[in-house]
Amino acid sequence: MSCPQGSCSGPTLWNLVTNEILKETWPENTAIRSFADDFVIVSHAPTKIKIENQIHASIEKFINWANKNKLQISTGQTQYILFSKLTRLPRIRWQGETIQRKHTIKYLGLLIGDILNWNAHLRNLSIKSFTLYQNLLKIIGENWEFSLKLRRMLYKTVIERMLAYGAAVWCLDPSVRIRRKLNTIKRPFLLVLTGAYRTTATLALQVILEILPLYLQLRQEARLTAIRRLNISLPDTLTTLIPREVEKGETGWATHPAECPSEEQISLVDDGGITSGTRIYMDGSKTEKGVGAAFCVWSGQNIVCRWLAKLQHCNTVFQAELLALKHATDHAISLPHQTITILVDNQASVQAAANPRSINTTAREICKSLITNKHIHISWIKAHVGYDGNEEVDRLAKEAAESDRGPLSAKSPISFLKSVFKKK
Repeated sequence: MSCPQGSCSGPTLWNLVTNEILKETWPENTAIRSFADDFVIVSHAPTKIKIENQIHASIEKFINWANKNKLQISTGQTQYILFSKLTRLPRIRWQGETIQRKHTIKYLGLLIGDILNWNAHLRNLSIKSFTLYQNLLKIIGENWEFSLKLRRMLYKTVIERMLAYGAAVWCLDPSVRIRRKLNTIKRPFLLVLTGAYRTTATLALQVILEILPLYLQLRQEARLTAIRRLNISLPDTLTTLIPREVEKGETGWATHPAECPSEEQISLVDDGGITSGTRIYMDGSKTEKGVGAAFCVWSGQNIVCRWLAKLQHCNTVFQAELLALKHATDHAISLPHQTITILVDNQASVQAAANPRSINTTAREICKSLITNKHIHISWIKAHVGYDGNEEVDRLAKEAAESDRGPLSAKSPISFLKSVFKKK
């Protein structure tokens, strides 16, 4: 079996082969993970003999799979790391060859040490950052032709992104040693960005540039990644939110790529002049007292239905508008089959609802409803230009926001989490 590397079908064919070994039944306390063609077998046992038996059973299973699919394993690059204080190390063999034990291994760009203190990874970051520092000096040149704004942008988008890689693993709760090392790594860049004297205090440079200390920035991103992507609950001293209460971005397509709302269903041209037929106006609003969402159904010149709801104070106007659009779409589905136009005064909401690859869960549900109900149209209208329906639904949304009714349960946005972590 073979396929050209870089071919379009290569990853799919490899996934089909890899799934077979990933779905195998493994020994007790043993698991396998893969990224592309790099495999990791993780095993835990209370004794040296037992862990040897578990690993050798796993290796035998892996070899059988490789032979079945005519795959060659690079034993020279196969290594193992032991997290233990055993004086007599287990002997791990691969078809008679002893696998080399390493105190530090590199996997997916992270250097993992056998005592998990991340010294090796920080040393590697220091080497990489020095190379970037030299490149930054070349870009800026002797005449400092780059403005401070451009220098700061390079730092935030290139250098800081490189340093932040994998922060959820090693910087969730950084020790004093890690903080000091990160400050040491960051200081040369601060001097280059400001052009200050070398004796200038690091704290002063950070204040001038309005940049957080590096360990604070990485810790904030690590916490966001932990709760949003890794589903790890954080201590109550940081936030009382649990992972399932936080809004998460969707990936992939909501439907088959060939299926999407038709061009007739979506309009970004102002259609506020429509006065006949069934129309549904919707809106979201945020005041000091809360967040509200509403829609009202018009038939001719009469209002035949109203709906309004209050959201939690942490929710955004965009969330309120998508929620109102979702309920308006559901209501339109329940009406007799006829052309129904939903009028929205926010283009971002219209575009999100029409996008099958939107990362917003609510927007994806709206998109699916539009695909299966071709008689429902969504159109943008200008806000606050005197359209009766738009003014009425705006009033209803504000009324809902300032009411004392219980708020609907909606997931907290990432912007709210960021504001919470910045304060702590």
